[in-house]
Amino acid sequence: EITRWLSLGGGVIPSVTSAAEEDVFQAVNKINEDDPVRGLRLSIHQTATVFVVPILGILIRPPIEAVMDRVAIGVCFRGENEQNHGKGVIRQDIGTEDEYGEPLPVALPYPDHYNINLVSYIPWQLTGGVSAKPFEGLTLAYDMTFKRYSEYRTYLELTPVPPFKDTYTHRFGAEYAFDPGFTSGFRRKIRRIGLRGGYYYEPTPVQEWEPSEQEPNNNIYGSDQDVFSAGLSVILGQEKGEHEFEMYFQYHHFRGLSRYAYFDDVYAFMSGLEDPGYKQVDIGGYVWAIGGSYTLRF
Repeated sequence: EITRWLSLGGGVIPSVTSAAEEDVFQAVNKINEDDPVRGLRLSIHQTATVFVVPILGILIRPPIEAVMDRVAIGVCFRGENEQNHGKGVIRQDIGTEDEYGEPLPVALPYPDHYNINLVSYIPWQLTGGVSAKPFEGLTLAYDMTFKRYSEYRTYLELTPVPPFKDTYTHRFGAEYAFDPGFTSGFRRKIRRIGLRGGYYYEPTPVQEWEPSEQEPNNNIYGSDQDVFSAGLSVILGQEKGEHEFEMYFQYHHFRGLSRYAYFDDVYAFMSGLEDPGYKQVDIGGYVWAIGGSYTLRF
């Protein structure tokens, strides 16, 4: 807190990305001999890099006494977080070994190929929001988040075709908090109950395309979603030694739509299709989540 009306915040999210290179040699003259590894020699070189994702925020309450405790404006920035795990080249050779177990110089090399186990990508984003208390106990909030998805690259470091688009997410929330005024038994320890609700719209960064316009270099699907949430907060105890229990429920509705996808020979066969080519894929459905937390303040 810099002044009563201005506060600054910041932090970092630690993250890890890793890379691995593999060299594989298969000695065909040792496959049928008494060799515990059956002629296979494997060498793995792996490195891991730790980096941090910055978070910066500013909170302003208008320096007007009548509204300072009722209105707040905030801006927050979070950096890009791109994680690759197990990313690297795999080299394979088939040949023979000498009597000492050393590979002979003449071998049949396989084409090098690329391996990756896991990719996680969160674009950098900028959020601006405002909250207000029109009367005691009621808090209303709105924020808008800009996400820079247009900088996304696939794990092969290619720009998707079509490229991702930047998105804007709008969120609305409300809380009504009150003192229930219990005077008997365990209930008298309850000092505050908060009822919460919210909604936000999350657009997909995946753009629509037609096969006649361009050919995609990967099949990436996405759907706009409507997210509804409800929550409950219960505070017990005194200001020093305060216990807060929070619970929430969230429902994600993915808007139904159709997208074109390209099925090559292998993918079409595995999907039970008679012929490869461009097919329409229906997207939709829902996801729900439930959770809770406990906070002790002292």
